[in-house]
Amino acid sequence: MDKLQVVVEKNKCIGCSLCVKTCPTHNLKIQEDKAQVILEDCLFCGQCEAVCPRKAVTVSGYDHAPEEKNKEERLDPGQVLNTIRFRRTVRQFQNKPVPTEVVKQILEAGWMTHTAENKRDVSFIVLDQEKGRFEKLAVNLFRKIKPLADLINPLARNNVIDDHFFFFKAPLVILVVAEDKTNGLLAAQNMDPGYGVSQRALSALGTAKGDECPVEMRHKAVECEARTKQIAEGFQNCRSAFTAIGDETRQLILQVLLESDLSGIRVGEIALKTHLTRPSVSHHLQILKEAGIVAMRKEGTKNYYYLSVQGTQWKAIADLVNLIYESVRHISEDADR
Repeated sequence: MDKLQVVVEKNKCIGCSLCVKTCPTHNLKIQEDKAQVILEDCLFCGQCEAVCPRKAVTVSGYDHAPEEKNKEERLDPGQVLNTIRFRRTVRQFQNKPVPTEVVKQILEAGWMTHTAENKRDVSFIVLDQEKGRFEKLAVNLFRKIKPLADLINPLARNNVIDDHFFFFKAPLVILVVAEDKTNGLLAAQNMDPGYGVSQRALSALGTAKGDECPVEMRHKAVECEARTKQIAEGFQNCRSAFTAIGDETRQLILQVLLESDLSGIRVGEIALKTHLTRPSVSHHLQILKEAGIVAMRKEGTKNYYYLSVQGTQWKAIADLVNLIYESVRHISEDADR
């Protein structure tokens, strides 16, 4: 693709200022009765080209030639509403290849998606032979976190994570990758056969349970690979912290600290409330302190122990738990459906 630029042909321009009025970034002006581009930096949304009555303004540099809309096409509102109303997720697919022409049509629907600021930051990865490798990564992650999901969601306990848990034996997988998650979701929705693909494509891709497409379009595989790495790193970083708080005696001390004043509490008071000896409390507090769970401040010769997010591992633990929760939530949602 060549460098994108907005070009104004002076001999065609009549100075009507429609392009100036429609430009969302105010990057056009009328000078000497002709439209003129102010800066080269532009969204290249094509609005100026679309409204120009004399075709004097064009956006050049795209790989494809501009297409003109020959006639007004109106969709039946009732059919559109029913498409949205009766759409469902498909998890049973026919064991047959997806026609190349249909794949191209689906990809075009995603590529033509209107994105914020016309970023077009969405790309697509079509997995055919490689989908097994991506699915294996996702399945391994879900199997590791399933015991946590079983504790949180009773429905997850009945969910069996087999080798095809993620892509459900779909013959083809399209990964949607975007810098901006919203743009990726918009593209995925347009690519969804329930919304953006023609009825001809739908009929060509009928499944065993209705006329829906056997293309499992998910960008979760990429997310799962990244999340697996983050969770592994999180456990590595928080290992000493989890070891420290895994002891029931130290959990009792933490409960006392949670109930105490933010200014801190001394060993003797903790011993009194927990019915532990002072040496025992000191021993466990030292372990908690070294693990980054408990903070300590000195006031003369006195030591005060307290809980704080500053200089401790609590933020790292919270981030790790959130990562695990998101993974568990995906499992739970699949179980609920």
